[in-house]
Formats: sequence, C-alpha cells, structure tokens
Amino acid sequence: VTTLWSCMLCPSSPRCGRYSSRQHSLAHFRSTGHRLAAEVNTGRVWDYVRDAFVGRRDAYACQGVVGPGGSRTGEGAGAVAKARRKTEGARQQAQAMLESALE
Repeated sequence: VTTLWSCMLCPSSPRCGRYSSRQHSLAHFRSTGHRLAAEVNTGRVWDYVRDAFVGRRDAYACQGVVGPGGSRTGEGAGAVAKARRKTEGARQQAQAMLESALE
C-alpha cells in the first residue's frame, strides 16, 4: 500500500511517500530542498533533514481550507483563490512552528 505525502511548502499534488517503492516525495525534497512533508492520511510531518517524523499537520488543517490544487464543487475562482491564500498562510505558519521546534 502506497502512502501519499504532501509538501508543506508548495501547493503540489500528493506524492508517493518516503517508504513507498517510487519515493516521489523524497525526489521532490532532493530537487527542491523542501524538507517537510505531511503524510496525507495521518497528518504526521516528516523532516527529510532529520530523517524522522517531527510533528503533526494540525496547524495546517484550518476549517474551510481547500487542499493544494483542489477546489470544492460549485466554488468560483474567487473562492478558490481565497482558499489557496489561506492554505499558503497556514502552510507558512506550520513551517515556522516546526522549524522553531527543531532549533
């Protein structure tokens, strides 16, 4: 069973997880340097630099936020853009919290 992971720094589609045979999330880290990825099903956050789970994505899970690249049926472009801004703000907050916890 392949687990899906999502980069915490960029709006991207979920990728195959750290322990899957294809390791697309690992390849994304190596090409971008984006060290934090969230396991989609559990919300656990993996830090590729520390090579370990370092927390949960709870700060990212804001009510009403649409996931990266997604939209709800019937929403206009303005609503999707607003949701993407909220997602980016939550992602930046989560990144800052995790980085301060790692220091």
